[in-house]
Amino acid sequence: METRRNLQESLVETPSAKEVVLFANSPSFLLERLCRDTSTQNVAHEFSTQEIVDFLKQSCEKPPKEATDLVRIYVFLVALSLKDDLRDLKAKLVSIDMHRIEWADRIRERLRRPRHRRKD
Repeated sequence: METRRNLQESLVETPSAKEVVLFANSPSFLLERLCRDTSTQNVAHEFSTQEIVDFLKQSCEKPPKEATDLVRIYVFLVALSLKDDLRDLKAKLVSIDMHRIEWADRIRERLRRPRHRRKD
């Protein structure tokens, strides 16, 4: 996806984010760990909620080709937990077909619950 801002890969694909995605054993583990990762905070700060949802829609159309694609998808998905206006794009987020990404549907469901969204 072409974005208006060029966010360096090193800010999205941090070593800790890569490790979390590679070694995660549940969607809740992935969500909790990525919520604390700087990569997720970088994405939430640099991109609007609309841009994040658009990125996810485009990225989930095809299966990820590389592990870094999967890291990026999960980082962008979890970055939504840091956004205050997610409910404004709820219908668009729910319409994205995420079946190709192992835990994306379950993480998305958890993000839609108020107790799993954070304000920073």
